[in-house]
Amino acid sequence: MKKFIFYFLLSLVITSCSNDNLDQYSLPEIQPSQSLINELRSSRKKLNKTYNKENSTVKIQFHGQSIVYSIKSSRVEATLEGDFSDIDFEIINTARSGLQVPQLLPLIEEDIDGNSDVLFFHAYGGTEAGELIQYFKYLKDNFKGDVIIFNHHLSAPDDPEHHLKLTELEDKTSAQMEEIASNYSFGFIDVRN
Repeated sequence: MKKFIFYFLLSLVITSCSNDNLDQYSLPEIQPSQSLINELRSSRKKLNKTYNKENSTVKIQFHGQSIVYSIKSSRVEATLEGDFSDIDFEIINTARSGLQVPQLLPLIEEDIDGNSDVLFFHAYGGTEAGELIQYFKYLKDNFKGDVIIFNHHLSAPDDPEHHLKLTELEDKTSAQMEEIASNYSFGFIDVRN
């Protein structure tokens, strides 16, 4: 199961960067947190059953805003299927570019496929007025699989002044996201670190 989680994390890091020229960057080694491993109960159960059946499918949904919208399903599939050749992965991406949590909330029933095995989610906003809590509550009550939240990527690294301003705000809201995700027992990936 740890290998399964590692590849989910690796796929997420590789694909969540909209820049196709990743070779110029030195990415840190991925260390999954124990809380993430503990929260993937449904996926672990599904994967164990899948290994005992032919033609089984694990359905993965990505949702959120532009950084999630840019995730390339083909990269995720290639990474996972390379080491899990006996499993069919169905990858769906229902992200909506440019919409933050307050704008995504009214569309949640339309966007979220409650039958997916795993949902990866990231979007900005919603921590100030409580929309993120409403969003996560809906997921907890209506989504059958595992939910994995990831926090904000680093912004504007080539513009020190803008980077500092965004870093302070995004550090604060990322900590709030992690706390809310923990309250709902969702997996959490700390992309910022």
